Amino acid sequence: MRVQNISPNVEGVVIEGYGAASGRNRFTEIGGTIKAQKPFFETLGVDCRDYFNGTINVDISPMEFVPLRSKATLVNVKWHPKLPAENFSFFDCSLTFDQKQFGALVYLPHQETKTGFAESFPPPTTLEFLAPRIDGLAYGAKIAISSPSGSIGFRAYQDPERKRFYSAHGPLVFLEI
Repeated sequence: MRVQNISPNVEGVVIEGYGAASGRNRFTEIGGTIKAQKPFFETLGVDCRDYFNGTINVDISPMEFVPLRSKATLVNVKWHPKLPAENFSFFDCSLTFDQKQFGALVYLPHQETKTGFAESFPPPTTLEFLAPRIDGLAYGAKIAISSPSGSIGFRAYQDPERKRFYSAHGPLVFLEI
């Protein structure tokens, strides 16, 4: 599928997430999902040692995320003994805040394998990032997202009826531009 009107840059606003990734509201006993997942990600080739144990959630509306080329897609990651294995994709990007640029990854758990989290799955206008701790970053802050490698893009939100990046019955679809 060929898609046009894709931009490699977008501005968004930092928003509050559900607190599962950081362990603030859920998964407190393991320090959050990211802390528990990191060793598995690293074993499978995704280096995230220098990233904060949580995600930065960014609302990019009225734009939406377009996955183009993942850095890695990890399949059947069994990171928690009581939850089924999950699939994850990661996309290289840069975040700019307060005139400083930070290397980051779009963190994209695949909905079709994320049982038990359906109610907290973000819409296509919200992204989650793994990044180093960014001093001064707070809810409501504006942040710029760019894709120097061309791994992600952004476009005007196309389908307000669609609630996810991909169907619960199919895989994440990468688009060709």
